[in-house]
Amino acid sequence: MQAHETWNQNNGSSDGPFSSLRAGGANTERRRGQDHRKAFARKELLEMRQARRILLWEALRWAVLLAAPFALFGWGIGYIVGPASERLSPGWTEPGALVSLILGAVCGAFGGAAARALYDLFEEDQDMPVVVIGVATFVVLGAGIHGAGQGGLFAILVGIAGGTLVGVASGFVVYILYSVLRALYIWAGKEVNGY
Repeated sequence: MQAHETWNQNNGSSDGPFSSLRAGGANTERRRGQDHRKAFARKELLEMRQARRILLWEALRWAVLLAAPFALFGWGIGYIVGPASERLSPGWTEPGALVSLILGAVCGAFGGAAARALYDLFEEDQDMPVVVIGVATFVVLGAGIHGAGQGGLFAILVGIAGGTLVGVASGFVVYILYSVLRALYIWAGKEVNGY
């Protein structure tokens, strides 16, 4: 008994020689927990980076897919907007086909990329970004072509900026009408089918 008491007095410990083993085990457990947290954080970071890469790839794909059709829409809208723009702005001249094609491709690419980027954000109602951005893209395209007919890059940028505001607002109006019609369609289907 006296040897055990001497050990406690010399080392300042009441547990004897096994206390250092317990402290080492606690440190190992703590280190293991920290390593587990670091591995989890690293895995989470890799998953977020992979999700961003997938989203970017999908946005680029939508941009490329919509650039060509909107280039053709831009060329066609130049002819549709032409008579109205001549009445609104006496100095307006129809932009060339190349300008209309480029504006259409750029507006379509940005609209497609924005719609795809927002598509996953609205999990409950994925129609909203497609409808709103789709309408806004057409309005921005028309406003950009109107600005191009005024002449100069500044007029194009002003047309695009104004068209963006009007386009998003009109996109929401179209989306509200779309939602009301969809709800009426669902209600009518339930009434007709009886469930």
